[in-house]
Amino acid sequence: MLIILTIFAVLLATAIVIFAKRRSAYLLEENKPKILLPVSEFRPLFEPGPEELRAAEREEKAKIASEQSEESKREHQQRLAGLDEFRKSWRAEPSRKNTIELLYLASQCESGKIYRETAHEAAKLWKNGQIRGLSADDLSQLLESHLWLLPAGERTSGVSFSIQHEIADLRAGSEENK
Repeated sequence: MLIILTIFAVLLATAIVIFAKRRSAYLLEENKPKILLPVSEFRPLFEPGPEELRAAEREEKAKIASEQSEESKREHQQRLAGLDEFRKSWRAEPSRKNTIELLYLASQCESGKIYRETAHEAAKLWKNGQIRGLSADDLSQLLESHLWLLPAGERTSGVSFSIQHEIADLRAGSEENK
């Protein structure tokens, strides 16, 4: 008799466990929690770690650097456009004042190649006698002083040599005229 009671108790316990599991599963399906906020608006449960903070800082710095780079490119393009426009008007009527302004604008473009081309053009027009009111010494001093306005990285040996060669030609021509 004891065996029958034990079997009956085990079957009853098993039935209660199965019934309880089904009931809890049914209650969970029936009462699902509702999400009131979109997932993107949840805040993290824990504070970000040091690695996450460094990664966020690197992303922010990269974004700022990218914006600054874009801004500097736009400014450079504007300076080049301004130089080209001024160069057209300068070619029409070169004078001392316009030549000084042209060399300044060329140096502000921060490009050794552009400055070298502008300096050669100014020297060529001066040699042809088209620039009024500007002596060879003045032009050579202008070329040299505006060369130093270029950034150090743009004053390469090629650019410096070419400008110094123009200056030497102007000074040699000046001494011949004396």
